[in-house]
Amino acid sequence: MPRTFGGGGVPPLIDKPGTPKIRLSKRMVRRWRAININGGYYGKKVELVEAASKMGLGILAVSDIRVRGEKEEEVGEYKVYLSEVTVGIAQWGVGLYIRKEMEPSVVAIRYVNERLMWIDLTVSSKKIRIVSVYSHCEGTDQDKMDSFYEALSDVVVRVKDKDSVLLMGDFNARIGNRTERYEKVMGKFGEDMEANRNGKQLLDFCASMGLVITNSFFKHKNIHRYTWEGRGTRSVIDYIITDQAFRKAVRDTLVFRGFFDDTDHYLISSEIGIVRPKVQEVKYEYSPESYSTNVFQLTTE
Repeated sequence: MPRTFGGGGVPPLIDKPGTPKIRLSKRMVRRWRAININGGYYGKKVELVEAASKMGLGILAVSDIRVRGEKEEEVGEYKVYLSEVTVGIAQWGVGLYIRKEMEPSVVAIRYVNERLMWIDLTVSSKKIRIVSVYSHCEGTDQDKMDSFYEALSDVVVRVKDKDSVLLMGDFNARIGNRTERYEKVMGKFGEDMEANRNGKQLLDFCASMGLVITNSFFKHKNIHRYTWEGRGTRSVIDYIITDQAFRKAVRDTLVFRGFFDDTDHYLISSEIGIVRPKVQEVKYEYSPESYSTNVFQLTTE
């Protein structure tokens, strides 16, 4: 489990001779993605890991996993976190696959319920909350929808101003492409339709929370736009959503077909550019007197 270190009189790392100094430099690209797997997690988890590894994914949010309880396990090159119902029939459920080398960057985990879970991840000097989402279907009782968005609101508002949030998964909402009143929330590259009830509630939620639905801001062919297909129809119901500030780091969001065949959803992916930390060697000069008082003079090469 991630742990938080600090306090207790422990000296900061800068007091230790030879500690590198971190200077921010060029950007690194992260590919974080989400997919609804249509249940059967235990029968699909190895295949999912193999597909994620082949594509070089750092993080994969999964929904509709249909397992019971809160679980953590290692599968191949990934650490997997799962959040589901604790009693009754195993249904719905969300999870996150995190590449093992990234796991030390996870500083907090929260299993909210069978439709929401999140991790706080430190990348460079920035903390990002990554939320795996599985909303109710269109036509669900409005009280249930309101409860879902209340829980999601609590997740988002607890993110500090200097940090960012990334919501990934199946929102079961069609937002269309009518941007009036929602110019800061959505772009013009959505489906050619009016938003349905769930879509309007998602748009209103994003507007109230200062969030951006990234899918709609990038122009792609239909095969890289529609996230669900079945029964002779198709739609966009899976999204990657972030805050206004972090939107600048999202270089593209699109759909990939052929990632995982045993579902009627397609993989949705965001390419994110994050400032890369650059290590600059430093030298510490100290005397026996300064060593005894734990005070050093920092000089750069």
